[in-house]
Amino acid sequence: MVSLPEHGHCANCDDPVPFKEHFCSDECLKEYTVDIKEAKRLDTRFYLIMAVSIACIAAITYLIKFFIL
Repeated sequence: MVSLPEHGHCANCDDPVPFKEHFCSDECLKEYTVDIKEAKRLDTRFYLIMAVSIACIAAITYLIKFFIL
């Protein structure tokens, strides 16, 4: 059985890279950085929308109880 030298894989494209390196090129590093920023932006937007939705539901529930009961 042939033994492969120690290596890892690019965090962006999964190509083999030398051990202890995370990216195969600067282009992959830039692309990965852009993808991470976009994911964080989407997460922030999601949590903000959820918080506003919960606040609206709570306010509507309070108003319904206040005016009906």
